[in-house]
Amino acid sequence: MHVIFAIALVLSIAAKDPPATTPPRVDVVYETDDALNAAWAALLQLDGRVARLTDAASRVVPWGHPLPVSFQECGSINAYYFHEPPRVVVCYEFMDFIFDAFASVSATEEAAIDATISATVGVLAHELGHATVAALDLPIVARGEDVADAFAVWVMARLLRDTGPTVAMGQFWRLLHLAGETGSAEDEHSPTLVRYYNWVCWSYGADPDGNAWLAAPLGDRIDECADEYAQIDRSWIRLLTL
Repeated sequence: MHVIFAIALVLSIAAKDPPATTPPRVDVVYETDDALNAAWAALLQLDGRVARLTDAASRVVPWGHPLPVSFQECGSINAYYFHEPPRVVVCYEFMDFIFDAFASVSATEEAAIDATISATVGVLAHELGHATVAALDLPIVARGEDVADAFAVWVMARLLRDTGPTVAMGQFWRLLHLAGETGSAEDEHSPTLVRYYNWVCWSYGADPDGNAWLAAPLGDRIDECADEYAQIDRSWIRLLTL
């Protein structure tokens, strides 16, 4: 009888214990309004790097709130981080635009699709940079868009060991520059050619052996790229207390 009472007491105490809470995380939703959008969504999911990136961000960033990420049709060519409520949106129209840029220089449609998927992962990493700065109320002493670019390269290189998406984004900025879309001095973003050199330089600096083929276009700046990436790496590790 005493044993029965003891078991009942243990069970009653366990029943009163609050359930373990799951830390807020980054959750992805793919909205598929038409066949083309559904195809992009399927390719992103098959590729797997969006899931790996959001898992890594969920793990290392102490989000105070859930962060929804939505791939959707927007009516505009862009990607966004919204503060209220906090969320990230990547527009399928932006993916179409990236594809058109790569299709103009790719030998095959498959190559253009692969480059588009890679670059889109880089776009998401950039927006997660904005979200991280906002969620942690981090002090920044540079242009916010440049900080988000640096975060994108860092999170891909440090956490995923994959600079493919950031190299692809660098190549995309170069294609925009060659197409005459150079950016404007009053824009919050750096000019497209500057963004090209930043993304490519930092990607090279993160993995000089794997990205040795980037050395030629970097010219004299190549001597600084490893140090630039190392500073980015130290800064984000310190800011996120990793």
